[in-house]
Amino acid sequence: RAEAAEQSLGEGQAHQDEVRRAEEDARRAEEELRVLKEAAAQEAADAQREKEALQSELEEQALRAEAAEQSLGEGQAHQDEVRRAEEDARRAEEELRVLKEAAAQEAADAQREKEALQSELEEQALRAEAAEQ
Repeated sequence: RAEAAEQSLGEGQAHQDEVRRAEEDARRAEEELRVLKEAAAQEAADAQREKEALQSELEEQALRAEAAEQSLGEGQAHQDEVRRAEEDARRAEEELRVLKEAAAQEAADAQREKEALQSELEEQALRAEAAEQ
């Protein structure tokens, strides 16, 4: 009976160890998910600030083009300024598109990582439950 009790105690300790490891893994996975979410939020905030700066720059260029039109009439200088403003606007729009794509990719990566971590947590919980039985 003592030997059976000793074996039962050993199995109980193994189960406790497995549960503790699963809980530690879950905490680490949750922390990693929190860090990924923060990084994605920072990337989105950075992209938003860049978008606002580009929009401000576009507005400023439009004002400069308008001022050039008023002061120079229909001359070549005005046409050059308008062409430069349009090129700047195209470049700014392309840069904004790239930033939005990067932010969307970062968010998608974070979502995939979250799903993988959740799946891993569920698997660990099932292993812990099986070890308990």
